[in-house]
Amino acid sequence: MIIDKIENRRMYVLPEQMQEALEYFATHDLEGLEPGKYTLPNGLTLKIDEYVPTKENGLYEGHEFIAHLRYIVKGSERLGYCNKSEMTFRELVKEDKALYDGKGGIIWVPKGTFVVLFPQDCHLLKLKDGDDIQVRKASVSIKMK
Repeated sequence: MIIDKIENRRMYVLPEQMQEALEYFATHDLEGLEPGKYTLPNGLTLKIDEYVPTKENGLYEGHEFIAHLRYIVKGSERLGYCNKSEMTFRELVKEDKALYDGKGGIIWVPKGTFVVLFPQDCHLLKLKDGDDIQVRKASVSIKMK
């Protein structure tokens, strides 16, 4: 997992598609886009979500081949994280998405922060950071080879 401010995106050596997606996050008006899905120039799908996080705990999500890029455009939330090797598999939800149980750490993700979640990372998304905090998040999923 990587978590950092978007202005530090060039400090990381990442696969080309991830670098392109982070550059897109940093250089486009993501507040002006309606919630929904958009095709990026490199063929990836950008998803813009708006929500008020209400969860305080739950099962962690994990993948075998999918990496996620998340960028908080507005608001803040918390993120549960643990390495998959330290979690207990519970069930396969759909192809390449499984639920895990275990004790992970909680990370604060404020506006202007990006998160890269790799297949070895289990994550618990959309955790409440405070009462009624509206979040706008941009995300891209990338199949890792």
